[in-house]
Formats: sequence, C-alpha cells, structure tokens
Amino acid sequence: MKINTSTSQTLKQEELKAKGAKTPQQTKDSKDTSKVDKAKSVDVSGIKDSRLAQNLKNTNSDIGRLQVAQKSLKSIESDVKKLVELLEEEQESLDKGEKDEIHTQIQALKKNIESAIKKATFEGVSVFTKNIKDDGGSVIFEATKLKLGLLSTDAKKFYDILKEQQSEIKDAIDTLKEQADNDAEKLNAKDGVKVAKQDAKETDGSFLRKLDSLFRVSHDTDKLNNQRVQELLA
Repeated sequence: MKINTSTSQTLKQEELKAKGAKTPQQTKDSKDTSKVDKAKSVDVSGIKDSRLAQNLKNTNSDIGRLQVAQKSLKSIESDVKKLVELLEEEQESLDKGEKDEIHTQIQALKKNIESAIKKATFEGVSVFTKNIKDDGGSVIFEATKLKLGLLSTDAKKFYDILKEQQSEIKDAIDTLKEQADNDAEKLNAKDGVKVAKQDAKETDGSFLRKLDSLFRVSHDTDKLNNQRVQELLA
C-alpha cells in the first residue's frame, strides 16, 4: 500500500493517541485554555485598598487647604478689625481733611486684605472657592461664604464670617485628622495581614527545611545530639 503524506500524518496522530501524548491541536487547545484561565484569575484585591489610599490622600490635601486658609485669615484678622473701626470713624467724622485721611487708610487696608485672600492658594487653586466636606459628604468648612465684596458693602459682616470660619477651620482640621488616622489604621491593618501571611509562609518553609535536615542526620548517631536538635528547631 502506498503511503502518502496525509496518511502518514494520520498514522502518526493515531500513534500519539495510543501513547497518551497530545496532538498539536490538543496542545494548542491546552495553551488557549490556560490563557482563558489566567484571564479569569485577575487579581482585584488591591482595588479597595487603592480607593482607601486615595481617600487618605484627598483628606490630607483638604487638611492642607484648611491650614492655608487658617494662616490667611489670621494674617488679615487685625486689618479687617481695623477696617471696621475706620469705616465707623469715617461716618462719624465731620472734618473733610480727616475723612480723606481715613478713606486713604481704608483703601490701603482693603488692598492688603484682598491681596492676602487672593494669594491664599493650595496647588494653584484658591482655598476660598471650594467647600470642604467630611467622608460623609457634610460640609465642614464653607469656604465660599467669605466674599471680598463685603469689604465695601458690609465690612462688619465680613469680619463676623472671618471669625466663624476660623472656628470652622479648627474643628474641620480635627475632624479630618481623625478621619485620616482611621483610614491609615485600616491600611496598616491590611498591610499587616499581608506581611503576617508572608512571614507565616517563610516560617513554615524554614521549619520544614530544618525538619528535613533533622531527618537526614537522624540515622547518624555521631551527628545527632541534643544541641543539634535545638539548633535545627530554633
């Protein structure tokens, strides 16, 4: 019987099947299946941790904004208070020369206050344009409440808001610090579990290696003694 190429390949495949070997197609299918299995076993355990870490980063950024705002308000507090007093004096004064002098001081104070507020930025953004919220979504610092326009229309109200915000900032910083501490503890706890698991694996492996060493010398009475056992199991 004449054996052509096709017949030869068929016979070879039959021989491989009889021997339990994988045909090229089976090998390919096995590789494809392996790829699918790997695709199904994508590790997503770090997603939650990443979100927790991002929350911690955002909280620290908010604390930074609050600290900038706190410093800014403290720097202008005396000027705003002085402005309120001068505006009252200007209204009460009847002398034109005195009024002009007071008006000049008022304009200088306004300029300094406005400049300080505009320079109060964090990562390039004014700290008085975005309210700060806690992790529950509640506003803990109403930054937008302080409006520079009040310096001309109602300086006393501007000063009152400034004092309110100073109190708000202090409480907000305390809240966010506690929030950050809690998130940090959660992250450390997760990291601790991972480290503990890794340490357990390493400890188990080390113990088994020592135990194997003990068994290998157990039949040699010259090498096996109490001291050696203690060293192996230490």
